[in-house]
Parts: sequence; C-alpha cells; structure tokens
Amino acid sequence: FLGYDTGATTAAPGASLAHNLYPQSLAKVARDYVLFVHLIHEGEVVNPASGTALWAQDDSEPCRGFYPTSRWDPGEIIRDTVTLQVPFEAPAGRYRLQMGFYTWPDFQHLTTSAGGTGSSEVAFAFGTIDITAE
Repeated sequence: FLGYDTGATTAAPGASLAHNLYPQSLAKVARDYVLFVHLIHEGEVVNPASGTALWAQDDSEPCRGFYPTSRWDPGEIIRDTVTLQVPFEAPAGRYRLQMGFYTWPDFQHLTTSAGGTGSSEVAFAFGTIDITAE
C-alpha cells in the first residue's frame, strides 16, 4: 500500500467520504482479492449495528470490480477510489481509516510483514477523520 488522497479531515454524520487508494502489486497475483475500507471509532465506541467499533465500510473488488488483482502487473500502481457513507447516528469523535484485502467467499485476509517485525498485518491504517456533531 503506497498511500492515499482524501479531500476531508472532518465530516458530519451523513457525509460521503471519498478516498483515492494506491496499492501496488510487487509480484503476479494469482487470485482475485476484495478490497475493504473501514471507518473505526478510535475511542472504541460500539456501533449497535455491527457490535464493534466499525461504523462504515466499503468492500469491492478493486476499481468497483473492473480491474481484479489477478490482472495487475508486477510494479503497477493502481488508483482505486472508494467512498464511505458516515451513518447519521455516528457519534462525534476521531475515527481511524483502514484498508486491506481478502478472498471471497472464504475471507482469507492478505497478510504482510510490516516494519521488519515479522508480524502479520491484515489491515493498513491510512488516516483519521474527525466526525463532528451535527
């Protein structure tokens, strides 16, 4: 994951948040992965709908299904735009944005070694958004 662009650092409940994500494949990928983006309350305030701190998500094959990972060339940088809809009931506070990949229908997350620690990561944190009170 190389980076992202976003047009907002704050938003109100009900807002749409668009993000450009820039993943890159370092080798040929044999499988097609689903890209997920999550909006997670950093104070771990539980969303009654999810039972977790997850308040919004977008899951789709890259480029809304038009450019699956099995077609990516090694070294190619992909620009994928995703939009999260902030629920109207989302409480004010700071939210973490994270993304990752998984296979469908078995939900096997793509893992990576991060920071030379040898630990496996299933999601990359890529920013924060402050949700304001209406």
